[in-house]
Amino acid sequence: MKASKKILTLSLASLFALTLVSCKEETRNQETPYGNLNLSQNALTAGDYKLSTKELYNRLRYTKGYEAFKNKLDTIIYADEIKKFNDEFNTNKDYTDRINKKVVTDIYGTANVKELIVKNLDEEKTKELHIARLKYIDKMAAAGINLTEDSLMLNKLDKSVEVPSIHNLTPELINYYSPEIVKEIANKEYLESAIDQKEIIKDGTTEKNPNYFDETKDFEATYNSTIKNYNTSRGIVLRFTNENQAKTALANAKNGKELNDSTAQEIYVNLFNNYYNYENALTDVKTDERIVFESNKDKNDLKALSEKVESVFLDELNDEGKNDDNKSWYLSSPVNIDGKFYLIYKFDTKYLLSGNNHKYDFKELEGNEELKAKALAETKKAFINSKLTTVDSDIYTERLKKQEIKIYDPFIENQFLNTYSDYEPTTTFNNEYIFETKDTNYKVEDFYADIRKSNVNAIGTNLLLNKMLYDKHSNYLVKDAKEDLKKSIKDDIKNFNAGKAGLNKAYGEENFLFYSYGYTSENEVLVNKLGEQIKQKYVNDFIYESLVTSDHKINVEFANKNLKYLRDTAMEIYNNTDTKTKKRQFNMNIDHILISIDNNGDGNPDDLKQFLSTLDNQAKKDEFEAAVTALAKEIAAEIKAIQGHTTFSKLEYIVEAFNNNYPTHSGKNWADFKTFKFQLKAESLGDVTETSVNNYVPEFKDYVINMFDKAVEEKLEIDEKNEKQGQLYFDTKGVTPENFEYKDVCKTMFGYHLISLNSYSDKSAELSFTLSDTEANKDYKDLKIMLDEKTADTENDDLYAITDIFNYDREGKADQFGDVYAANKPSLNQVFVYYVEYINGSVHSIKTSIKNDLSKLLDQVIDKFKTASFQEYLLVKTLGEVKVEAQELNGAYDYNKYVTYLINTAEDYKLEESPYKAWYTDACDWQR
Repeated sequence: MKASKKILTLSLASLFALTLVSCKEETRNQETPYGNLNLSQNALTAGDYKLSTKELYNRLRYTKGYEAFKNKLDTIIYADEIKKFNDEFNTNKDYTDRINKKVVTDIYGTANVKELIVKNLDEEKTKELHIARLKYIDKMAAAGINLTEDSLMLNKLDKSVEVPSIHNLTPELINYYSPEIVKEIANKEYLESAIDQKEIIKDGTTEKNPNYFDETKDFEATYNSTIKNYNTSRGIVLRFTNENQAKTALANAKNGKELNDSTAQEIYVNLFNNYYNYENALTDVKTDERIVFESNKDKNDLKALSEKVESVFLDELNDEGKNDDNKSWYLSSPVNIDGKFYLIYKFDTKYLLSGNNHKYDFKELEGNEELKAKALAETKKAFINSKLTTVDSDIYTERLKKQEIKIYDPFIENQFLNTYSDYEPTTTFNNEYIFETKDTNYKVEDFYADIRKSNVNAIGTNLLLNKMLYDKHSNYLVKDAKEDLKKSIKDDIKNFNAGKAGLNKAYGEENFLFYSYGYTSENEVLVNKLGEQIKQKYVNDFIYESLVTSDHKINVEFANKNLKYLRDTAMEIYNNTDTKTKKRQFNMNIDHILISIDNNGDGNPDDLKQFLSTLDNQAKKDEFEAAVTALAKEIAAEIKAIQGHTTFSKLEYIVEAFNNNYPTHSGKNWADFKTFKFQLKAESLGDVTETSVNNYVPEFKDYVINMFDKAVEEKLEIDEKNEKQGQLYFDTKGVTPENFEYKDVCKTMFGYHLISLNSYSDKSAELSFTLSDTEANKDYKDLKIMLDEKTADTENDDLYAITDIFNYDREGKADQFGDVYAANKPSLNQVFVYYVEYINGSVHSIKTSIKNDLSKLLDQVIDKFKTASFQEYLLVKTLGEVKVEAQELNGAYDYNKYVTYLINTAEDYKLEESPYKAWYTDACDWQR
C-alpha cells in the first residue's frame, strides 16, 4: 500500500520554544561536562539494538535536566529552612499536617475528612480509592520514588480527625513535598520582615520595595476587603420549598404559643429539631457546631447558602436580645429569598476585630489607637497572605546572587538565562560539575543519578523503539522524508550561523542542534525524529492496513491472528454476559418521582450515601428507612387513587401537594411524611431503550433493565385506559405497589426513585450470526477486497470491503481463513468486513440485521484495540526484553515495570476485572 504523503517541516519558531535568549554573549563555554561517565558503554539493549550511556544521558538531560538542576539549586537557596524543617519535622505538628494534607489530596483528590469517611464506607468508592493508590504509585515511580499500597492507606478517620494522614510517610515523600512547604514558610517570613521597608537595596542601588505595606493606601483597601468582614456567627437558618410549608412548620414549632421575644428561642429550637428530627436534638445553643457560620479568607458559610441570606442575617437582624434600630433577632414569618422561604434566628455575630456584633468601618478606627493597632496587625497578615504567591522570585533572586553560581552545562545555563537574565554566562569549563557555588557543587555523577530516577523507563524504551522502527520499518516513511529532514537541519544551522536563530553563535553548532532537536548529532536526530514519524504510520498499519496485501488480497496470516483475537475476545465477553442481557432489546416509557434529601438546605439533593453515613447508629438508620418507606407507600397510594389523568400529571400533582401540605386522598397530611428533609421531584424520562439506558447512573440502569425482565417474565399487561396506567413498578418478582419495602426501591446517589412504567415492548431476539440457508444464497461467495485509488498516487487510500452474500449457515465447514463455522460464532469473514468498514467509517455493505448484531459484539472491542494506550503497549512489546548493561542503571531501569505500567494505563488499572486480560499474555501473540 502506498503511504499518504506528509512532508516533515520543522519551523524555527517551534524549535526554540525552550531556549530563546538574548544574543548579548560574545564568548561562553560550549563544552558539555560528562565527568567520569563511560559514554561509549551500552546502557540498554534490545536484541540487536543498543543505546549508549551518552545517548541516554543526553536525552534525560534534555527532558529532565533542568528540573533536577533547579531542585538541587533550591536545596542550596533554602538550605537553612530545609535544615529547620528536617530537624523539627517529627515534633512539629504543622509540618506533618502540611505534608499529609498534600499527599492525601494528591492520592485521593481531597483532604476533607468527611468526604474520605464516606468514600471508605462505600464499597464502590473503596475500589476507586484502590485505583487511586495504584495510579499514585506509578506517578511517584516516574519521579524515582518507590511506594507500596499499604503505606498509602489512610489512618483511622473519624469526626475528631482534623487532617487525614497515611500509614507511612516515608522520607522520600517528605523530601518530595517539603520544598514547596519550605518555600511557603520562607516567603512568609521574608514578607513579615519586608513589608515595613519602603525601599530596598538591590545590586547596590536603592529601589522602591514592591512588597512594602503603605499604610496610607494599603491599610484601608486591604482592611475593607478582608478583616472588616471576617466573622463567626451563630444562628438557625431553615429553608422551605414554599410559604405554606414554612408556615406549617412554624405553627407546629409554636405548639400553641405566641411567637414573641421571650418565646422565640424556644420556638426556633423546636423548629430546628422538627426540621432535623432524625439528628441529635439541639440543646446547647452556645456550643452546638451545627448552628455556627464562619466567614474568613477560606470560606463564607452564609454566602454559600445565598448572598441574600447572608445580607438578611448580618444586616437586617440584631444579635439575640437586642432591639437596636428597631430590628429584631428573628423572623416572625417566612421571608421569600430567590423563590424559597426562610425562617432565621440570630444568636450573635462576632467580628474578628471587635469580638462582638459591631463591624467597624475604617473611619471608626481613628481616635482609638488600641483598636487601630489591632486592625493594622490583622490587616498586615491579610496583606502578607495576598502577596505569598508573587514574592517567590524576589526572595530567590536575592539569595541566588549571594551564591555566586557558575553553570558549566551550556544547555542548562541557557535555560537558566531565560528566567535570570542578570546571570553572567560562564566562559570557563569544568568537566566535573554541572554547576558550583561559593559553598558547594553538583557533580555530573550525582546529576546523572538524579535524572535517571525520573521516567527513565519510558525514555529509555522509546529511544530503543525509535531505533528499531527506523531500522526495520523505514518503508513506512513518506517519500523524501529523510532528505527533507536533513535539509531542514542544514537550513536551521545556516540560519543559526547567520545570527537568525535567536541564539548567539558562541553557543556552537552542536549545542544549537541539541537545543533545537533534543539530540546531539544529525544521525540521532534522523533516527529519533523519523522513528517517531514511522511510529504513527506503523500504528495505523497495525490497526487495519496490513489486513490487505500489496495485490489487494486478504493478508490471511494477519487476519488469522489479530482478527481472531478480536473475535474471540468479543465472544468471551458475549458468552460471559448474562443470557438475558445478550438478547435484551426493549423500549419502555417511564416516568418517575424522586425522593431526595436536602439536609444542608441548599435546594439540591444531597449525596444519599454521604447522608446515610451521618446516621451513626442502627436505630437512626431504621427510623430513616421506615420514613422513606412510609412516604413511598403514600405516593404509590396517591397514584392509584387519582383517576382520569396522565401518569406524569399525577406525579406533578403529588409534588405540588407535598410541597403545600395538601391532604392526601386517604385523608392524611403530607406534613406527616416530612420527618426527614425530604424533597420530591417528578420527571418524565420518555422512551428508554437498551441503548439509551446506558446514559443513566449504573444503579438506575441496572434497576430499569431488571424491571423490564420482570415485566416480560410476568407478561405484564398495561392498558392505558384502566387504573393500571402508570402503575409503580419494581425490579423484583412478586413485589407490587402494595407490598414493597425499603429494599425494593431504586436507590442512587440522588435518592430514591419510584418508577412508573407506562408502556413497554419486547423486541428481544437471540443475537444471530448466521443467515438461513436458502436457494438464494447456497453458494458461498469469496470476500473481495478492493483498493480504490482515484489517481495513480493518491494521498488518501480508502480501503473498501466489497461483499455480496457472505454469511449463512455453514456450521461445521471452514471459511477461507480455515476458521470452522459454528452456530454461536461470527465467521472471520464477517468480522473482517465489519472491522474494515468500521475503521474506515464507510457505509456498511453488510446486511442490516447482521451489522447490528456485529456492532453489539465488536464495537467496544475494536475501539479498545484502537486506543493509543493499547497500541503503545503493542509497540513496546515488539522490542522484546530490554536488558540493562550499565551498572548504574540497575534498580533505575525496569522494562517489565514499564510494560506493567502500560497495561495499567490501557486498562485503567482494572486488569483483574477486564475481559481483555488475554490480550496481555502469550495467548494473544500480536507480533508480526
